[in-house]
Amino acid sequence: MTPPAEQPLVVLIGPPGAGKSTIGKRLAAKTGAQYLDLDQHIERAAGKKIADIFAQHGEAHFRQLESEALAHMLARGGLVLALGGGTPVKEANQRELARYAANRGIIVFLDVSIDTAVKRLGESNTDRPLLAGDTRAKLTSLLEQRRPIYEAVATLQLDTSTQTPAQIAARLVDHLEDKKVNGAA
Repeated sequence: MTPPAEQPLVVLIGPPGAGKSTIGKRLAAKTGAQYLDLDQHIERAAGKKIADIFAQHGEAHFRQLESEALAHMLARGGLVLALGGGTPVKEANQRELARYAANRGIIVFLDVSIDTAVKRLGESNTDRPLLAGDTRAKLTSLLEQRRPIYEAVATLQLDTSTQTPAQIAARLVDHLEDKKVNGAA
């Protein structure tokens, strides 16, 4: 059963290794919503991997594609949408997310410790252009820059370091039910 378009979608934000994709898929399965990973959507639309988009066209081009895809997806209903770690950094995207949250949208900051994220991603990462090389050092730097942004745009924050994806997804289902019962969703 697919949720009606007027039901708020859930947007998952956070750093690489927080579990956005894994938790997003579980949450979608539990709610009957469609799951969408924004980075995968961009790769399909562009016909190439994000690393190739970065290499061939630069980060600015990728960020423009990302902003366009984000605006389109936020206009849809019944989705669980996992964003790339850098999506909320761009001011235009922050404004889009703020409008979405103002219209009863749920933006969940999936936080994670550096140690846990590095365990999940590996010490040397070649799939993620901004983490290539020393994953720990680059992730630490990215999280220092991005944490205040994630916290500012999120309507809910959950730490994924010590809970399983199933536990986090169950908490999110409970949160959605609470909002529905209390008339906030």
